[in-house]
Amino acid sequence: MMIKIKGLILLTISLAVMLTGCGQSNEHAIFRSGDMITIYWVLEENAEITNFELKDNILEFDIDDEELHEKQMLPINFAKNHETLEIKGMTRLDDLAIFHIWVNPMRQSHKELPKTQSTYMTY
Repeated sequence: MMIKIKGLILLTISLAVMLTGCGQSNEHAIFRSGDMITIYWVLEENAEITNFELKDNILEFDIDDEELHEKQMLPINFAKNHETLEIKGMTRLDDLAIFHIWVNPMRQSHKELPKTQSTYMTY
């Protein structure tokens, strides 16, 4: 009898954990491969991306539906401090908006040019 009660409790807890995750889905996915970051954003059937820009590692874009105009902001935390981001474009594949972002390493600026050593020999 005790084993059945433990089994029912375990089943109830497992179902509760599983059901709490249902219905909560991300609208986006971010993938980085080398020097390219790709962002996949799920759109509604009639929705369109009308304007998009990248400011301070935050992707800002407008989604226009037939009835609704929505502004979205997505921080991109995949870039390191010594890298800058440049948006290359956006494409549409069925219900996905795909943003292509190029990652550029920052170039260090030198205060002075490196000195070359010259040696002279006299005979």
